[in-house]
Amino acid sequence: MTKTTTTIIIPAHNEAGCIYDTLASIYNQTRPADKIIVVDDFSNDGTGEVIAQNFPDVLVLRPSKNLGSKALAQNFALFCQHTDGSYVIQTDTIITIDADTTLKEDALEEMLKVFDKRPDLMAGCGTVIPAN
Repeated sequence: MTKTTTTIIIPAHNEAGCIYDTLASIYNQTRPADKIIVVDDFSNDGTGEVIAQNFPDVLVLRPSKNLGSKALAQNFALFCQHTDGSYVIQTDTIITIDADTTLKEDALEEMLKVFDKRPDLMAGCGTVIPAN
């Protein structure tokens, strides 16, 4: 079985109150992600500062203005380029989660098992269980 490289994209707008728990759940995975990107979609509540103070290896992308939707924030990360023209994301698997989502500790491992067994699989979806 080959190791799939994985990038997690988290669009966030004014999520300072929950982004810590989201990122902590990603760091507590039994199978760690290779790269974590938060698109701080022009937050004004300190979302980026919470990340910088607690998770310095998370890549935070901040557009020059609010993009207006979760989908546009995700696309911002997908098509973001370095100054040399290469893309920021170069990975086998991309996972997107909301900024107020916490993952069960084996969520990534279990999902990637399916992708490793089924190389023809193009997409997957987890089950969301509301906490409140």
